[in-house]
Amino acid sequence: MPSWVLFRPAGPAPEFTKVMLTAGLCGVELEVKQAEGVEKVPEPGQGLLSAPEGRFPVLQTPQGQLFGSQAICRFLAKTRPQFALHGDTFHEQGEVDSWLEFLQNELEVSLNCFLHELQRPHVEQQVEVEQEAKRDIVAAMRVLDNHLLRSMYLVGHHPTLADLCAQAALKHIMKAAEGLITKDSYRNLHRWFATLEGQTAGTELQ
Repeated sequence: MPSWVLFRPAGPAPEFTKVMLTAGLCGVELEVKQAEGVEKVPEPGQGLLSAPEGRFPVLQTPQGQLFGSQAICRFLAKTRPQFALHGDTFHEQGEVDSWLEFLQNELEVSLNCFLHELQRPHVEQQVEVEQEAKRDIVAAMRVLDNHLLRSMYLVGHHPTLADLCAQAALKHIMKAAEGLITKDSYRNLHRWFATLEGQTAGTELQ
């Protein structure tokens, strides 16, 4: 029985997916609970503890809670240092952090905006918002594809948190916007993605 509980947001959530990919690669078992309708996360053995602005996912451990997908992924990676998900060297750790910042600011914001629009009733969807989000997603994917031209992974010679976070985003892009990121136009990205999918098999899209 896992002692750590992950409260996930409702609906398609790249933030949740990247936490699960990280946990899966680390071999960490998490009990997952739906956070829908929950504004607070339980204190150990008590009621509910506020997460700032109701931010999810939230990881509850016997020692307390962590909120935000980046922080949770870093925490999980540190529990399994043998996998070096932060990078093998001090410099690689900086590179991983650089990519995480890029992914969060240049990709995940637009992707979440796009997914949010798709969840709205059709009559309420704003086409201009959806199209702008798509343009930003494509621009970020092009950066990744160009970088992967001469690299097997985003940083170093094995998967890092940067790869797992980008993989989570691409999973959702492929499901929500089929044909947006084609194999013919993004060969390096698809080669990289297939490699990661083989290494993280069993982690379903959430």
